[in-house]
Amino acid sequence: MKKLKFLLFLAFSISCINTVFAQKAEVGFSGGYGTTWLLNKNMFDRGSELDPVVSGAGNYGLAATLYFTEKVGLGIELNSATINQKYKGDIGGTSFTSKTKINFLDIPLLLKLKSGKSGFYFEIGPKLSYTLAASETVNSSLVYFSSTGGAVKGDFNNALISGVIGVGGRINVVDAVTISMGVRFAGTITDATKEYTISGAGTGGYDLGTAGLTANTNSSGDADYKRTTIASGGIQIGVAYRIGK
Repeated sequence: MKKLKFLLFLAFSISCINTVFAQKAEVGFSGGYGTTWLLNKNMFDRGSELDPVVSGAGNYGLAATLYFTEKVGLGIELNSATINQKYKGDIGGTSFTSKTKINFLDIPLLLKLKSGKSGFYFEIGPKLSYTLAASETVNSSLVYFSSTGGAVKGDFNNALISGVIGVGGRINVVDAVTISMGVRFAGTITDATKEYTISGAGTGGYDLGTAGLTANTNSSGDADYKRTTIASGGIQIGVAYRIGK
């Protein structure tokens, strides 16, 4: 009886392994470029004192997808991504421009739907982002938000969760190679900036950058924290090599 149970368990295990490895998998590279935004209510309430400027940045990295059927799969990516936000403003008659740059390690986990080797595709799922670095440059004689070239990583949370959605087309170049091109949009679900919990911004691990300062103070300069959302959208291109049976 024990031998029979063992043989049945072994047969079941082999069947599961064969099922997994019999699926079609794709591995390759993915990258894109588009608009990026740091969105905060306090920022929009400041009027001409501080205006966001259309900004752009890109991402690139490795991608892998395991297809459970001909049209449904689960994909994961490991990307280096950048979020840029430019600002312009005028304080007391002195104009300035600034740029906040944040570098992330992005890990999207996406449900993939496709019509075939060539055709349309759709993707949706969560993305985990780790903040690697953040810096800011200010071009003005008035140093109000940050010193030129200052590090502002302390204004941002270390880990963020976003929602991702994308759609596009796939072209089967040769038997095992597919090129995809489409659009991808993402927005953070969790708050991107930190709320100052001690007196004296710029101390205790906080940095005095544009995003952190505007998130924590209203247009009158009073403490009034509002959450920050990071949004992005643009073209995404991928090259995938198909493996498996």
